[in-house]
Amino acid sequence: MKIPGSKDNENTANGPATLMQPGMDLAPVKYNAFNIETINTRLEPFKAKIYPLAEMAENFVIKADADFEQSAEMTGQAKNIIKAIDGAVRSIIDDYYNFYKSGLNMGKALTSILDARVLKALETKQNNYSYQKELARREAEAKAQAEAAAFQKKLDADAKKKNVARIEMAPAPVIPKAMAPVKTQSGSMTSKMVWDFEFEDFKTKEIFDYVLKVCAKEYIEVANKAVKKMVKAGIHEGIKGVRFFERAETQHRAR
Repeated sequence: MKIPGSKDNENTANGPATLMQPGMDLAPVKYNAFNIETINTRLEPFKAKIYPLAEMAENFVIKADADFEQSAEMTGQAKNIIKAIDGAVRSIIDDYYNFYKSGLNMGKALTSILDARVLKALETKQNNYSYQKELARREAEAKAQAEAAAFQKKLDADAKKKNVARIEMAPAPVIPKAMAPVKTQSGSMTSKMVWDFEFEDFKTKEIFDYVLKVCAKEYIEVANKAVKKMVKAGIHEGIKGVRFFERAETQHRAR
């Protein structure tokens, strides 16, 4: 087998073969980057070199130093062809890809303002308001139930004093309703309470940074995922070093 750039070397174990030069002599092609056939046409000449090289490599046997050297040449050719294919594709799409990225970046410069200064800013305020409303609702609910229980207790005491049968006449407690979905011309918003958690030892950035130095980040991610699954399963207590808490969460849907 002849290795380009080296002395002739026949590999009798693998049979005589001729390795190919990695360079591509390609005829000029008029391209339309928005037609996929443009790329297919550009890559077509590579096929005549790829398939024979692939078949040769699959059947190749290394038994001697000469074989080992030939395998190195084939590896180098394959890498050169890969690089050439990448360059061929990029020669077609780079300008359009750069245009695409520039367009995305220009749009992102504007949407990031809305994300940071509108969506996130309002979301924090909405969550805080929803949380306070839910706390007030729960307090009112507890108060209404306590008043109903106290009234029933008084009725029971009167019935016992008068030696008559107990009658349940306590009025049903008036429990404030949870916040209803908000519907506007631009969409809708719902709010609900969800359970969340935090590792108490990671409350401060200094401690968390130290933990990252002595403990692989992957282990922390595994622990985080494990506790998330427990929270989702309804476990909200009983794990040492983990603080569970409720928080308000708002969800938005655009029309």
